[in-house]
Amino acid sequence: DRLNKREVSGNLAHSEVLDLCQRTPLFMRKWIRRIINRSFVAGVGIATLEKIFTNLDVPSFSLQLCSEFDEKPLKELFIIEPKMDGIRGVIGPFGPEKEYRVLSRNGKPLWNVDYHIGIAKQIADLYGADIVFDGEFYAGNWNKSMSIVKTQEDHADVDSLEFYCFDMIFFDEFLDKKSVLPLGTRKKILVDLVEAVHDDRFHYVDWLYSKDLDEIKMITESYLRFGWEGSVIKNPEAVYTFDRSGAWMKYKPILDTCDIDQAMQEG
Repeated sequence: DRLNKREVSGNLAHSEVLDLCQRTPLFMRKWIRRIINRSFVAGVGIATLEKIFTNLDVPSFSLQLCSEFDEKPLKELFIIEPKMDGIRGVIGPFGPEKEYRVLSRNGKPLWNVDYHIGIAKQIADLYGADIVFDGEFYAGNWNKSMSIVKTQEDHADVDSLEFYCFDMIFFDEFLDKKSVLPLGTRKKILVDLVEAVHDDRFHYVDWLYSKDLDEIKMITESYLRFGWEGSVIKNPEAVYTFDRSGAWMKYKPILDTCDIDQAMQEG
């Protein structure tokens, strides 16, 4: 419980887990290990466990994922936003007392993100409802970002870690996996709230609209030159699907070598 509430961390947490294992019968130790690693490989899914053990505090959820963009023309205007090169994370009231936490795509805790939790709570309080913020943590490059969020002790570069939020879902909808608002509306709410707080380390991901294939390629190439992975093409009329779908499509073309050299010289 102390681990769950993050009352202990780092070497102290390691010592307490080791002490618990030494005082536990051998046949139970593997389950302690699985609980800590959030790996319940026992032929029973998390959904079934939650029905049996109603107080089981193991956050389980599904995030919206991207399919591949097939470079076919679009019939309607779609959102075109940069595909970041950071660490996917959601900020929301996932704790036992609905305290805000940051979890990875796989439901594991991320670290050195207390600052961003504070901003998320401030935004949610401003709106007057519990909100889940979906986005990526980024500190200049993927390796540095990963190092910061996976280090349980204070990290020397923590002040360089920023959160780029590309979506928001009300917590009740997130729990029920039944989104109501279309993406365009969710983004408008998100922009208004983030701009109201105006913090240098908590951003919304900006976007453009297009349905023209050549224009989408041009926008994506500009993102690549800027250092992002490519673009994500999203249907503004779609609800949050909690699964992989055509509502979000990733597009990662490879720039010509000459283009890359030119971009590096310009940078």
